[in-house]
Amino acid sequence: MITFDPKQCPPKSARAFYFPEGEYDCEVVAATMRKKNGTDIDQLHLKLRAYNGDQTVLLDDYLTIEPARLRRMRNLCAAAGRLQDFEAGRVDEGAFVGQVIRAKLKVESETKDDGKVFTRNKVAFYCEGKPAAGGTSLEIDPASIPEEQIPF
Repeated sequence: MITFDPKQCPPKSARAFYFPEGEYDCEVVAATMRKKNGTDIDQLHLKLRAYNGDQTVLLDDYLTIEPARLRRMRNLCAAAGRLQDFEAGRVDEGAFVGQVIRAKLKVESETKDDGKVFTRNKVAFYCEGKPAAGGTSLEIDPASIPEEQIPF
């Protein structure tokens, strides 16, 4: 029989794991173009996996393609070694997938309508001129993962 204290279970909507603010290598897992909610403005949606030693966290970033916010797209392109694409005015979102870039992450907390606090990482900015330690892809050796961190 397994015994435990059910009061120690975090609330369903609470996200308990995030990295402290700082610079991390982030692998682009997916990149898709979409329209910003309720507008005709293009937006690049990135799904990122940030690495901190043998720990990872998934996060989303949205880059709005409008003149006042193009600096963020330029920084992403520069961090990914794709500045020539930005300068040409054409960026293929699929070209980012699998790349590892360096990003400064911040921690944000948001109180939902039900009063629960949701804390997560968000990209503060992409680090231009700071190559990621992993190059174009990060591989994790399964043998390096401690047994207590394997979920099965």
